[in-house]
Amino acid sequence: MQRLSTTIGTIAESNVKLIDPRKFLLQAVISSFKKALLALAVFSFFCPALPFYSSAQAKEPIPADLNLFEDKEKGYNILLPRAWKVKSDSFVDVVAAPGEAVNGVNPIPNVKVVVKPIPTGHTLDTICDTAVRQWSAIWKVESDKKSDAGEVPTRKLILVQSLKLPVDSSQPVTQQTKILKAFAVSKENYFIISCSNYVDDFEKTQTMFNKIVDSLTLTKP
Repeated sequence: MQRLSTTIGTIAESNVKLIDPRKFLLQAVISSFKKALLALAVFSFFCPALPFYSSAQAKEPIPADLNLFEDKEKGYNILLPRAWKVKSDSFVDVVAAPGEAVNGVNPIPNVKVVVKPIPTGHTLDTICDTAVRQWSAIWKVESDKKSDAGEVPTRKLILVQSLKLPVDSSQPVTQQTKILKAFAVSKENYFIISCSNYVDDFEKTQTMFNKIVDSLTLTKP
């Protein structure tokens, strides 16, 4: 004990200062941070060509057979077939169909987009369920699934629709089509995307139809 006391006294007399452990830890952190910055600067100097990828840059390129359609007023973008013509009418916001067929009565194949304000108290599911009930007389639903394949969550129905067309008032024609119908919502609006083809031809366009539905993006909340 006497030797320990003598040693402590000797340290005190020789003006040797004990290091505060908190200051030691802070100095170590600062030193490591400076080394990391130096390493990053060296790496950037010797590797200037390496690109920085943001989430937007990482998005898949637009397929060659599709084209981007933008509606800034309604706040959404969607891909549509590049070779098809596009128009709007009093019933839907967008109709896309091949060539001059777009001007006909319910042209087939087609893609239609409807955008409406969300009624108070409604959600994605209640809007979809209401539509199924309202159109049950002409819709035969084959599948009903929720999907997160695109940027915007959707509820996708595959259904067969039987629709009487007023081609001839004496003998109305029943048009039977198969449809991928997708429902989505934003903060203010709901979206219905309908992709239709004849029953026998639906499988030929189903992959493209899913790409169209999954391409929906919102530019407004």
